[in-house]
Amino acid sequence: VRVLVESAVDLVSIRSYEGLEGKEREETVARISERYGLNLEDLREQVYRARLFDAIIGKPHRDDEDKLLIPVEGRVLLVDHEEAFPVDSSIDFMVPVACNVLHGDVELSLETLDHQKLEIELGPYLNGEQIAALLERRNKIFERCKQ
Repeated sequence: VRVLVESAVDLVSIRSYEGLEGKEREETVARISERYGLNLEDLREQVYRARLFDAIIGKPHRDDEDKLLIPVEGRVLLVDHEEAFPVDSSIDFMVPVACNVLHGDVELSLETLDHQKLEIELGPYLNGEQIAALLERRNKIFERCKQ
């Protein structure tokens, strides 16, 4: 299933339009915020959550064309989850960069994940090894980020 959002702009295009190729994430986020009139802290929060989402689902790499911005809504959108939910529980690719102290609602959401609940809700789509790896990635996020 694919949803087409005609007003979405991918990060490759934004970098090109704004001359941001090769710029660090923080500068890119700040310039995007300024260019589209978005609240900088809100945009940073969305990027933080998107990176943690990729860590929890085990998406080791997301191309810039799969990172979208819907400017009129001020919303970040991630697409292409093909490589998600591997049985590998590594988070090294994401969490050292994304980790801060976990925000309260993020921490609570991660704490409520349990094997039985995930099996009920995701069982038709994921096998037991994939669910176990997801929970292990969650545990590793807690080890690194919870302070």
